[in-house]
Amino acid sequence: MKRSVEREKKLPAFSVSVAELELLWSRLLNLFENVENNRYYSTLNISFPSEKLAFDNIEELKQYSGIKGNVTDFSLTISQYNSLQRVYINSGYILDPHAYVRASGENEAWCAGAIEVVLSFTQNHKLWYNWLVSAPLGWYVFFLSLVPNLVLAFIPKDMKVNKLFVAAWLAIFATLSVLYFARTKILPTSVIRFSDEEGIIKKYGLEITVLCAIISIVLTIIGLFVSK
Repeated sequence: MKRSVEREKKLPAFSVSVAELELLWSRLLNLFENVENNRYYSTLNISFPSEKLAFDNIEELKQYSGIKGNVTDFSLTISQYNSLQRVYINSGYILDPHAYVRASGENEAWCAGAIEVVLSFTQNHKLWYNWLVSAPLGWYVFFLSLVPNLVLAFIPKDMKVNKLFVAAWLAIFATLSVLYFARTKILPTSVIRFSDEEGIIKKYGLEITVLCAIISIVLTIIGLFVSK
């Protein structure tokens, strides 16, 4: 009889260089037996809009010079030959962009250990906006979309809606909608950095975009209260 156990855990938003990815890859390999005899399978899959790449080991990745900038769509798989042990890291999907790690094996202890290796590593390389992408932005957008109907349903018909209230709602709704629907581009939850050759605007474009959005919300809300 063979017993298989599978565990899965969402990861915080993280960013790693190729050298840091190599360290994680090495730590995961140490979880498997007979690694020195190449009794394992590993592959890193990287996806672009018109191209897919697969690397069997970190050396192949380091020797390849065709990738510049950042990669945000990838998966890493490591498994043992003739064994149920397997670790799988995925950068997420369109509907759920959060990266996650999935471990399978013959017992819970091994799976928990494999997940802890990945989780602790990504925690140490967590992106500053992790708190934002961890928030349920989709629900925020949904409830905000109901505000106009709720306001019209409960206020007296002869009462005028404050224009600043409308402006504040539009600013917040637009900002959260952009962050939600373009989150994989604006706020990627998993990043592999291949080079740091971008200019200042491109390199810090994400931070600038989010900062401008936050400032817009704050100023609108302040204007709403000051006008009263």
